[in-house]
Amino acid sequence: MAMRWIHDLRGVNIVAFDSDEPREGDIVLVAHLDTVRNSPGADDNASGVAVALQTARWLSGTGHRAVSVLTDLEELSLLGARQLVRDLPRPKVVVCLDAIGYFNESPGAQRLPPGFGLMFPTLTKAVRARERRGDFLVAVCRRNSLAFATALADEMSGRGVATLTLEDRRWNGKGQSFTRWINPLLLDLDRSDHSPFWRARVPAVMLTGTATLRSPNYHRPADTPDSLDYDRMARTALALSTVLRIGSSGPSDVFA
Repeated sequence: MAMRWIHDLRGVNIVAFDSDEPREGDIVLVAHLDTVRNSPGADDNASGVAVALQTARWLSGTGHRAVSVLTDLEELSLLGARQLVRDLPRPKVVVCLDAIGYFNESPGAQRLPPGFGLMFPTLTKAVRARERRGDFLVAVCRRNSLAFATALADEMSGRGVATLTLEDRRWNGKGQSFTRWINPLLLDLDRSDHSPFWRARVPAVMLTGTATLRSPNYHRPADTPDSLDYDRMARTALALSTVLRIGSSGPSDVFA
């Protein structure tokens, strides 16, 4: 990426909630609203924004404690999410939606990074069992958000959107801003708005369609609305509204 000076850079995070102001212990649903130059950004990340809005609509009036946030400047070093970590009371868990609308059911459409099979053999086996079709989402989590990610993946799969879990087992304690560089092969797991929450040791899950490993439209002019799977997006919103409502209503086994 070419380094350039950006004068007077400004962004806006949109925070929405049903009634009370956000407070400590809320579930926070995040999707970034910006895209890159020369791309319409339908999958990355209008798909995430659309699902976040529909999820909030279905949650409305249910007595939940979920906060919906559309972040800005994700494509510029996650600046919106980094500010959000400072502004919001500490959440119970954060769910980040990033590029969740593009699916490709052709065998071989799903690529895997070099060395991925050695680091994540179970997930690799599951992808290969699907003949490497790009017909699933991935819930990326840390140990402190694994139970929630598993509950979400189960609900998603039950709603007809196959979802696999990937547990990032890197150090999750103090100093991880530095120690995460020890294994550069895993830095791709930090490339969205969940990452600043991980570094603040807040449980967070990224739900993604692995755009860079699947979509030929990623960050290109071809990332247009006609390439999205709206049925799967609607099912994703329904699953999220169910899990967020249960998880935010009080003690729940999704946090066990």
